[in-house]
Parts: sequence; structure tokens; C-alpha cells
Amino acid sequence: MPLVWNSYNIFVLTKLDPEEAALKALAIHQAETAYVLLDHTKFNEVTFTKVEELESVTLLTDYCPAESLQGFQQKTILMEANK
Repeated sequence: MPLVWNSYNIFVLTKLDPEEAALKALAIHQAETAYVLLDHTKFNEVTFTKVEELESVTLLTDYCPAESLQGFQQKTILMEANK
């Protein structure tokens, strides 16, 4: 099952709730491959608690805004549904 976050920025995944962030970080560390499922509205948004670095996960999204695409592709694997 993919892991879903509310928001993240170009360097780290973030979550509003610190307890939920800790649980998701633990799941990433125990997973062979960790996926984050998100829609385009979550790009470049930052919330309260760091979950993990982007390099630790594969991002699955409907699409990545053009102005952000290259930066995210330099940090992690990014898979877009509309391509």
C-alpha cells in the first residue's frame, strides 16, 4: 500500500502531526521500496514535521508542475500518471 502525505517540499517530506510523521518514517525505514502517493496540489508545500528525505521514496502523482519537475527528478524517482 502506498504511503500518503499531506505535503512535501523539494528537500523533505513533511506532515502536520508529529506522531503520524514518526509512524510514516518508521514505515519508510522498514520498507524495501517506499512509495508516496500524492496529487499535484501537494508540491512545494511544507507542514510542521519532517518525515524523511525525498531520496528515500518513489513519488507517484497525477502530474508534477513544470516549474518543479526538474528539481524533483534530481532528488528522487518521480512517476506521473498522465505520461
